[in-house]
Amino acid sequence: MVITLCRSTRQHLAYFSFFLLALLAHGSSVAALYQLEAMGRLGADFEDNIRLTETDEISDSTQSVNLQLTLQRLSPIWRHQFDLGLASRNYSEENGFDYDNQTLQLSSNWQQPKFALQFGLNHNRDSSLVSELDVSGLIQNQVRREGSTAFVNGRYSIGELNLLSLQINGQQIEYADPAQSGLVDYDYYYMNTELQHLFRSAHRVILSLLFSQYQTELNQQQVEDLGITVGIEGALDERWAYTFSLGLRETSTEAEILVPDFFLFTFRPIKFTSKEQGTLYNLEISREFLSHQVALRLQRSTRPSGGGEFLESDTLSLIQQGKLSQRLSWTNQIQWIVNREISSDSATSDRDFYSLQPGLRWRHTERSTLSIAYRYRYQEFNNQNSQADGHAIIFSYQHRWLPYRQSL
Repeated sequence: MVITLCRSTRQHLAYFSFFLLALLAHGSSVAALYQLEAMGRLGADFEDNIRLTETDEISDSTQSVNLQLTLQRLSPIWRHQFDLGLASRNYSEENGFDYDNQTLQLSSNWQQPKFALQFGLNHNRDSSLVSELDVSGLIQNQVRREGSTAFVNGRYSIGELNLLSLQINGQQIEYADPAQSGLVDYDYYYMNTELQHLFRSAHRVILSLLFSQYQTELNQQQVEDLGITVGIEGALDERWAYTFSLGLRETSTEAEILVPDFFLFTFRPIKFTSKEQGTLYNLEISREFLSHQVALRLQRSTRPSGGGEFLESDTLSLIQQGKLSQRLSWTNQIQWIVNREISSDSATSDRDFYSLQPGLRWRHTERSTLSIAYRYRYQEFNNQNSQADGHAIIFSYQHRWLPYRQSL
C-alpha cells in the first residue's frame, strides 16, 4: 500500500505541475492581474473524548497551525486559481494522533455571456480521525487518508428564462493501513444535470437528474444510484430566501460473496444484486434580521463512506450568527445526522449523530480575529446499542494578510 500511495502522489504532482504551468503561461499575450493571498491560523483546544467512543475515552489538549495560500490569475475571460493548504495538529499526550495535512487545488473558470465552464483537480492528504467522523463515525484509530478529485462544472443560458447546468465529479480515496483500521479504499463518481426555468422575477423551478457510482474492492462491490428531483427556489423579499426539492431514487448494488464448496473443499464467489427505492428531499430557508442571520437546512441524500458502505443520510443543520457590538459577534451551529446503510444487510454505520457548537468571535483588527467556542457531540449506533458523547473547548486566532497584486 505504501508503494501505491507513493506512485499516486507522484502522478498527481505531475498533473499539478502541468496544470500550474498552464495557469501561469496561458494567454501570456493578454494583460492579466496576478493576486496572492495568505491566511494563517493558530489554534488550541481541549477535548474529553477524542475518538468519540463509549469505552477507552481519551482526553487531551491539542495545538494546531494552519496556513492557506491562494494564487489567482485574472483576465477578462479566464480566472485561474491555485490553492495550497498546510495544517499540523499536535496532541500534548497522545502523540500517536498527531497529523499533518496537505491540500492542493487547481481550478480554472471560463466566463462568457451565455456560457460558463469550471474545471479543476484537487489532492488532499488528511486524517480519518476528522474526515470519517461526520460520515460514518468509524474513527477508532488515527489513519492517514489520501484523496484525489477531478471536477467539471458548466452552465449554458437558453434564452433569458432557461438555464442548463452540468456537474461531474470523480473521487478516489485511499487509506494508509486499511487492514488495521477497518476502512476501505473506494472510488466515487457523481453527475448532476439541472434545467432551471425562471417563471417570476425571483423564482425558479428546477428539474434535476442525479447519478452516482460507488466502487470498493471489498466483495467487488459496485453501487449505482439514480435519482430525479423537482424543486423551486427564490426570494420572498430582500430578507427571506428559500429552496425546496423533492424526488425519488433507485439504488442498485452488485457484489460478490464467497460460499463454501464442500465437494472441492474450497470457496467460490457468487454474485448477488439488489435494488432499493427511496426518496430525496432538500429544504433550505434563510432569514436576515436586523442584528443576526439564520439559515436552516433539511436534506436527505446518499453518500459514500470509508466503511465499505453506501449511506442514506438525513441531515438537519441550523446556523445562526449575529453581532453583539462592532467588534464582538456570536455564532451557533447545530447539526443532526441519521445514517442508514443501503448497500448491504450487515450495516455498521447506522447511527444518529448530534453536534452543537456555540461561540464568540472578537475582531481584533480589520484582518485578525480571536475566537472561542464550545462543542458538544453525541452519537448512537443503532445495531450495537452503543452511545458516546464528547465535549470540547476550542480557541483560535486567525489573520489574513493584505493581498499582493501585480499586473503583467
